[in-house]
Amino acid sequence: MSFDPDPPRRPRLWEAWTHAQLVVFGLLLLGAEMFWWMIVYDLTGNAFAASIAGTVLAVLLPCAAAAWWHGENLAGAFQLRPTGTALLLGVAAGLLSWAPAAYLASLSARLHPPSPDYLELLSENLPGSVLEVAVAYLAVGLAAPLGEELIFRGILFRVARQRWGWPRAAVLTALFFGVAHWAPWHLFGLVALGLLLALLYQLTRSLLVPVAAHAAYNLVSLTLMIRQGEETAVTPDGRASGGMAATELVLLIASALLLAGLIWWLWRRAARLDAIRPEDERY
Repeated sequence: MSFDPDPPRRPRLWEAWTHAQLVVFGLLLLGAEMFWWMIVYDLTGNAFAASIAGTVLAVLLPCAAAAWWHGENLAGAFQLRPTGTALLLGVAAGLLSWAPAAYLASLSARLHPPSPDYLELLSENLPGSVLEVAVAYLAVGLAAPLGEELIFRGILFRVARQRWGWPRAAVLTALFFGVAHWAPWHLFGLVALGLLLALLYQLTRSLLVPVAAHAAYNLVSLTLMIRQGEETAVTPDGRASGGMAATELVLLIASALLLAGLIWWLWRRAARLDAIRPEDERY
């Protein structure tokens, strides 16, 4: 009886699943996340706790299970392994993106003011106690960025990139990212943020970078929301109409210039790495 010391390797997730299967999987995760959010929110009355539960139950566990089935772990299958200064780069990009995205969000709010229902929901869910604040920071600083990046960049952008190239994929998934939040008063800022997150993923090949950037952006927004109230959460620069203060204008211009410089550096870095990276690893 012969013995094969090297049994056939089980195909990895991205080798075994078709593009259609991956897209359906991503959309199902998005729907399941909303389902669990509503269930937990009805039980707890806490939107941030519902966000954590939705991410864990509807995104992290299914993605980890799919990766395990194909002999991988979550980090390997979805490119979450740190690469050098991934966390630092992501946090820097997220902090620098806040002022430009906030300004674009304020333009959206002028064209489409938030609904009374949204303002009421926001007011009811502003964290007050120490425990509520801790849950809120955990939700927006870890759960939501990880769950959303796994779906939008880790699955949908990656599939679209393979079919149409990364520029079209970045635009398409950024538009979907903005629309999927069901907040037209934030739409321009969300689309801009989605474009940046896709670009960060493309230039670094690590999903951890957009996760960190997304987390930094969210944490700044939450901190200002807690300190200044729901007005900041609706129009992040604090103004639904009218001009900008001089300090706000300086912050906007400086942030945009520094962010552009960071992207330019990442672009040149990615080009150098592509020159030595094997052809099958460049996408």
